[in-house]
Amino acid sequence: MTDKEALKAAIELTQKQFGSLDIVVNSAGIGGAGSVHLVDPDEFDRVMDINLKGTFLSCHYALPIMMEQRSGSIMNIASVEGLEAQEFTAAYNASKGAVVMLSKNMSIDYGRWGIRINAICPGFIETPMSAAIEDPEMREAVEDAHQLGRMGTPREVANVCAFIGSDEASFVSGAALTVDGGFLAGKRFGINKSFGLDPET
Repeated sequence: MTDKEALKAAIELTQKQFGSLDIVVNSAGIGGAGSVHLVDPDEFDRVMDINLKGTFLSCHYALPIMMEQRSGSIMNIASVEGLEAQEFTAAYNASKGAVVMLSKNMSIDYGRWGIRINAICPGFIETPMSAAIEDPEMREAVEDAHQLGRMGTPREVANVCAFIGSDEASFVSGAALTVDGGFLAGKRFGINKSFGLDPET
């Protein structure tokens, strides 16, 4: 995602091999831990280069092809952390928030060519990145933060991308679509117990 020539070649090869460039999903990304005063500036640049600039570059090379064919769907994988900040992840939050705003900007600029651009904002997904949460209590807390009581799977995110990339979603553009098991829906504080209510009934 940071090698401009390789990225441009891959996009051009895709168009040549299939005759068109219909769908682009920018899903490469890395984490970035630390509050601002603790993040090494070089590490901040690395997170931004992969998560944000890589997304920009992919779109930069894909959009002229889609403009010529007057169609296309681009999905940029952002995060719930691009919509709601979390502690100790300043660089990651900043990069994913920028991906959301870049996606909205592009949906405005390129909609006139029939190109749909959306940000997909997953919650915590069972990937090598989330596998870094090794503490059982922390993992349980993260799972409980999702209203479905678990992390998502890569396939659940891919299924949403398949829908958004299809003609069935032909009027969806400029959205920041959460795939988060209710992570951003709100929080539970157990208030029901003080009213004598049982959530299981």
